Amino acid sequence: MTALDALRLRTRRLSDHPVAEDADYVLCWLGQALRAEENPVIDASLALGDRLGLPVIQMYGMTETAGQITANPLPPGTRKPLSVGPVAGPEIAIIDAHGAILPTGRDGEVCVRGATVMAGYEGDTETPRHGDWLRTGDLGRIDAEGYLFLTGRVKEIINRGGEKISPVPVERAAKAIEGVSDAVAFALPHPSLGEQVGLAVVADDALAEDDILTSLARVLAEFEMPRRIARLTDMPRLPSGKVDRRAVAGMARETAEDRAPRTGLAATVEAVWAETLSVRPPHDEADFFDDGGDSLSAMDFLATLEKRLGRPIPPNILFEAPRFGPLVKVLAEQPVPPRKGEGKLLRHVREATSGWRGERVGPMGLIIARNTVQPAPKVFIGTHDEMTINTFGRTITKHSPIYAMRTSWQFRGERYRRYLKPMAKIYCDEIEALIEPGEEIIVGGFCGGANMVELMMPDLKRRGIKVKFFLAMDKLFKRPTEFPVFHIWTDRLQFSHSPRYFDPARSFGDWHPAGADYVYLTGDHDWVLRGDRMKEVEGATIPYVTGAKDLPVPAPPEPISLRERRKRYRARVRAKLPDTLSLTVDTVVEVTVTNRSRKVWPPTSESGLSLTPSYTAAGEIYAHSWNRDRITFDRPVGPGESFSGLVRLRWPDEKLKAPLKVTLTMVDDGYGRFCDLGRGGVSRKVTLRGAPPGKTD
Repeated sequence: MTALDALRLRTRRLSDHPVAEDADYVLCWLGQALRAEENPVIDASLALGDRLGLPVIQMYGMTETAGQITANPLPPGTRKPLSVGPVAGPEIAIIDAHGAILPTGRDGEVCVRGATVMAGYEGDTETPRHGDWLRTGDLGRIDAEGYLFLTGRVKEIINRGGEKISPVPVERAAKAIEGVSDAVAFALPHPSLGEQVGLAVVADDALAEDDILTSLARVLAEFEMPRRIARLTDMPRLPSGKVDRRAVAGMARETAEDRAPRTGLAATVEAVWAETLSVRPPHDEADFFDDGGDSLSAMDFLATLEKRLGRPIPPNILFEAPRFGPLVKVLAEQPVPPRKGEGKLLRHVREATSGWRGERVGPMGLIIARNTVQPAPKVFIGTHDEMTINTFGRTITKHSPIYAMRTSWQFRGERYRRYLKPMAKIYCDEIEALIEPGEEIIVGGFCGGANMVELMMPDLKRRGIKVKFFLAMDKLFKRPTEFPVFHIWTDRLQFSHSPRYFDPARSFGDWHPAGADYVYLTGDHDWVLRGDRMKEVEGATIPYVTGAKDLPVPAPPEPISLRERRKRYRARVRAKLPDTLSLTVDTVVEVTVTNRSRKVWPPTSESGLSLTPSYTAAGEIYAHSWNRDRITFDRPVGPGESFSGLVRLRWPDEKLKAPLKVTLTMVDDGYGRFCDLGRGGVSRKVTLRGAPPGKTD
């Protein structure tokens, strides 16, 4: 039974009791209940008043204002639940931290002025004022109709690295969880952020902490999530009946365990500390030498920490800062020397991600973390921009912590590829420092981010880091993989070094023998993970992320010798190709294809065979792979038989320089072009007709 349920039961019993005829007694009891329970009992209190025929009115006032400031109107006026009513006395305003008056609907400090407001405290020159406004210390907002809603106290605000967090939404979200009867949020010290969110709950024993965190993650932002949950049997209260937040915080620090994992540098120090001393993960005030450390174990601790962090550590640092919290803070403030040739690259990446939401896992690190309180496998995603993390993160962060790894794309033009290997090494170092020995992770990336992560895979394997699967977003691999892969493809995937066109899943047995699955999204390459397909992505990926399902292992394909392959993939293609193409106007070409193999070609829907154009620029095949661009057939085509059709050609991308080589060839979806696998195609170099500025024909 929740506190609200209990109050409702009490009010029903009270209204049936003979004493209910005494209105003064009822209202006195009701006032005590309101002070004790605050917002969760307002609806029950109003219902009790209605049942007794006594209007219950919420109001707001202070001794310093001679009583009343706001009040809800008497019937038939409008009473708004959770509001203390419109102004009914002095002038009121909502003011921000800089003294500016905020507009309607914005949260800030409630300030009042007027004839009934005190001039000051006798003998005290420190009256809380801003100009002629008296600062109440209460937080609130005023709606469009002038009703005031109180949302907390200024002194209760939790400052997490500049993020101002009110405890009220955290508490409201916690109390909404079935099995939680009471909840109080409070500030906990943090070695680098200053403060973090703690949460004390009175809850059923059957309700696990992980269940509480999972429920909170659905409604709270990542920075609002509690980093420590303490279970109490009852909430301490002040004589007025209000919760004693200071006492709650003290009890929580004494009784709670840090089950929500630390991240970044703190997590690494915590792991090495616990391994070296064979103790439980330390609290911020834990002392290395009080936990059993000595000079020899201190040397082991520092040596292991140097290896995990990949940077030198002063040998006397542990003797100057033996407590865990100060030690992490000192390490965080220590400059990290860049490796040779990495200085500019690291600076570029840090600058590019300076505005990204999330928590940088180290002061000089590159990885940005989100939702680190989730217990599921860590997901490391390489990407060019924050959009991919935002959109994909809305799916993943419900279940797993996500770690963003920015690539070097657009830092140095098209030469970004030369920086992929050094960045891959840096990220491998950071991942190794972030995880526990034997911990299984998920890696992935979008486009060039997937290229970078692909380079990381051999290094991760050498380090003994277990990868559950590779999440490849609009990326086709150049060679078979040794690891399971989940693909997210757009139906207009553009670039491919080994073009497998419309159905790469047909070749899973060749390319992903360890397991693979996929989902197709509607849209262009640059629009992956946007639009209305996210529910499909979530439904397909989350079972594999959470471990509810394992990626299916495809059956190995029928082995085909090189000689047999050349016999199978034989065709004659006849077409008169143009020497120029336009960016805006299609060129229609008639094509006739003859089956020169010894096999019957089943219809396209069964075989995946089609006549498809492709474009080669600078040695890279640019697959212009819309369905309208290929010729399919809906009947079997036997040896020596032909089929004809019209194919539309257009300059594929204004960024591509002339000349291009356009090729019309038969394609076996999932395996490649006949002109690469056997024989059968026609090609011609083409230039751009009506070139835009900066382009040459």
